[in-house]
Amino acid sequence: MISSNPKFKELFPLFSHPSLIEELNSLGNEASVQEGDVLMNIGDHIQIMPLVLEGALKIMRVDEEGHEIFLYYIYPGQTCAITLNCCIGSMPSEVRAIAEEHTKLVAVPSHAIRSWMNTYEGWKKFIMKTYHDRFNELLKTIDSIAFTQLDQRLLHFLNEKALANNDRIIHITHQEIANDLNSTREVISRLLKQLEKQGEIQLGRNKIVLL
Repeated sequence: MISSNPKFKELFPLFSHPSLIEELNSLGNEASVQEGDVLMNIGDHIQIMPLVLEGALKIMRVDEEGHEIFLYYIYPGQTCAITLNCCIGSMPSEVRAIAEEHTKLVAVPSHAIRSWMNTYEGWKKFIMKTYHDRFNELLKTIDSIAFTQLDQRLLHFLNEKALANNDRIIHITHQEIANDLNSTREVISRLLKQLEKQGEIQLGRNKIVLL
């Protein structure tokens, strides 16, 4: 049962109402996704909202030509505001969610999300906090794209990835970074070498160590 999981109570303290816990036990399903698995894709009709228990989900935006850009990570104790918006509005997904590593989550059915908003104050507060936090995160992303040099965006991306994996050794190729930042492998390779000279990172074969 979800309520018997001490990590769930710690990560989602706002879910304290006994009836809400009972409904989460009844309707929520614990699930696991492996690293690299696509939890939802562009155009998918969203049936569930993920509450992350362990691991991390990477949220990507994709244009019509298939170019991707990284938006943010969803960490334990969080959910995706864009997914939430799609659930409430019965709209297809506008983002791609990929498991950054082995991730455990609770899948909440979309019909319950709307109902609980009107019933449980703790759930409503969690939803509003999610919107607030993700709105600020998206503003940071927009500011980063518009006002920040690519080398600083790259360093921020590496720090976020290290946090998501809980490891300062990042196993990734230059091309994968270029895809996430909507750049080219040549530009990313040049900037990585520049960051290495500055003492920010150490480069290895398909890995980067944050110093």
